Amino acid sequence: MRLPFLIQSSFRRSLSEAAARPELLALLPALTLAAYWLGGEGWLVITALAVPVAFAGAAAQGTLSELSRLRAGYSDDTQLPLREALLAEVEDNLETCQIVGLHCGVVVFILDRADHLRDTHGRTAVNELVDHMGRKLRHLTRSADFVARLDDITYGVALGPQEQSSRCEMIATARRLQMALTQRLRTDAGWLDPSVSVGLSDTVDQGQTEAQAMLQGAEIAAERALNDGPGALCIYQRGMQSDSTRQAALRDALSRALGNGEIGAVFQPQVCAVTGALTGMEALVRWSRDGQVIPPSDFLPQLHSFGLSEGLTRRMLAQALDALEAGDAIGQIIPNVALNLSRTELLAPGLADLILWDLDRRGLQPERLVIEVLESVVADPADGVIERNIAALARAGCGIDLDDFGTGHASIANIRRFAVGRLKIDRSFVSGLDTDPAQRRLVGAIVLMARELRLGTVAEGVETGAEAKALADLGCEALQGYHIARPLPLSEIQAWLRADSRRHARPGSAGPATAETAP
Repeated sequence: MRLPFLIQSSFRRSLSEAAARPELLALLPALTLAAYWLGGEGWLVITALAVPVAFAGAAAQGTLSELSRLRAGYSDDTQLPLREALLAEVEDNLETCQIVGLHCGVVVFILDRADHLRDTHGRTAVNELVDHMGRKLRHLTRSADFVARLDDITYGVALGPQEQSSRCEMIATARRLQMALTQRLRTDAGWLDPSVSVGLSDTVDQGQTEAQAMLQGAEIAAERALNDGPGALCIYQRGMQSDSTRQAALRDALSRALGNGEIGAVFQPQVCAVTGALTGMEALVRWSRDGQVIPPSDFLPQLHSFGLSEGLTRRMLAQALDALEAGDAIGQIIPNVALNLSRTELLAPGLADLILWDLDRRGLQPERLVIEVLESVVADPADGVIERNIAALARAGCGIDLDDFGTGHASIANIRRFAVGRLKIDRSFVSGLDTDPAQRRLVGAIVLMARELRLGTVAEGVETGAEAKALADLGCEALQGYHIARPLPLSEIQAWLRADSRRHARPGSAGPATAETAP
């Protein structure tokens, strides 16, 4: 029973498509003449009456899916149907599969590295390539399949139900089409070597019964393939989420975390390498979520990409100034608090005004706020806004620290240009300093250069007493790391300051604090 049903379904579709082209009725005289020659007057009458009736019936009684295709329109570039037409076709396929017990699927093809191709060869050449892909798909697909254009670089193919249809055959079909789409194409801009990522969704074991869900599954799989690398193929599995869905969920989570205080500052003390006296603190961003602390590297890049940088800047600035006021309130002065600012944050045109206004509003001197800038930002500021912001803060009296010094390519000219007042020696140079002579000579050279340039120095990531002593011997001015103290939440700063004050009040207590003696 399967094959006759498929034939009927195919005939019904062909008739409906023909009904959408009434110009074919112009062939009616030729058909009636042929009928007369072949079958006499009886066939002539039947043909003259039956063909118009069939056309009228197909046009009037066409299925909803066919009407949907008609309304959906066609791509101007390739004359291929669009998304709604593909959904209607998939709906037909699913209905047929449920009746006859076959399988069908949807394949989505996305052009890889489209932005790179546009930048390299131009938009016109890429448009020509994508149009060529559409024509190839229309030419190479089977009669039971249906090709549609989904967006400017994406095509969808509904794989129609067939005898002996299986996932292996669908994958083979997808691979065959993918290979055809990746053939070199010569354009006016030169040769293009495209690659295509592929996503497949089917009824084999996914239990797909809705056209929208099947197409969405194929698109999610294609997105995953696009992220896996050029030319990948991914099969949709239950539970897969699209990148856009995951990104939206992460953005909402980060936005809520900024609003409810989950994302905020912790403060790590910096002390004099010789006396152990407090010289300042650094405000470090952390995300405390469900009892776990998420490191900055796991969420800061996404936070900046979502456009939440301003909210982060305001929160970190507010808490940095809160820390200064907390010390002032108990008579234990924190000389300064260092605030890390990323390239994205430094690109905000009103950044300097925001910081200086908040300092003035609280009655705090600009000298008590230090701005930490990554060496990579100073080496390649890329925009005059960054330079203007840093210059305005430096003129007002804020300190400028060059963070992670030695890991980038900042020149001495840029150090002077950005009014850098202190170099932060990266932890990668500090680790093992006491046992590695080469490491010791390298740090010694950095400290000597800083002294000649009249710059301060602070070493990050000091983990042991031996490292602290070696840095002091080399002339490094300040130390920061777990050997001194762990990062403290704002609520613990006053207790730490009191304990640190008592420690320095005891006779013979000179020297760097430790995590044990300064909790």
